Amino acid sequence: MKAVIYKQAEDIDAQLARLGVKRDQIERAPIAGYTARTSCTPHHPGNHGGMVHYAEMIRQLRDDLVPAGWSVVRDMNLEMVVSPEKGIAFAVASGNENTGLPERAPSTKRRRGAVTTRLVDDNKQLQLDLPMPDLPPKVNDEGKELRQTWVLLHHVDRNELRYELSRPVRIGDDGYIESWKERIIFPPVPIDGIALPVLPEYADQPDVNVQPKA
Repeated sequence: MKAVIYKQAEDIDAQLARLGVKRDQIERAPIAGYTARTSCTPHHPGNHGGMVHYAEMIRQLRDDLVPAGWSVVRDMNLEMVVSPEKGIAFAVASGNENTGLPERAPSTKRRRGAVTTRLVDDNKQLQLDLPMPDLPPKVNDEGKELRQTWVLLHHVDRNELRYELSRPVRIGDDGYIESWKERIIFPPVPIDGIALPVLPEYADQPDVNVQPKA
């Protein structure tokens, strides 16, 4: 499936308005996460940089959206912010090097877990662009109300921070989100001269089921 891409300023603003948010309410989150991560040093635990990046993005989204009527939701261990009125949810994930590039197809940087897989399946079941408030909510096979879930995908390279708010519709057999119905692509944020510390890779996947060894 080829995604519908919004990258012009007027298109970005129009699509965000459809979702019930303003541009600055989304833009602040990736910058807050990146800024927090730059304060890390090689003496921090190996997973601290990535986790603080993820945590500050979630925190900033909630700081901006909860006063506007959104709700904090934790589905298993997946952290989201949800609009009960619109029937949509925003989650956060790191993306690969194609993130924020309209001519390329991005995927998540790491495998997703069972919760994300269920939410992407829910996206496929929703036939309308957004749930209709005057109709009874649809439910999935587990009896949970269907919400349209969007992912705030972010990627840092040497020169810029790129991010997009996109609606996933397929997770591959390898566990990576690989197909999107819509992509709202924001202008990149230059970060020249601001170096990230060299830290080991981290896991920003909070919805993996870890099983103890037998």
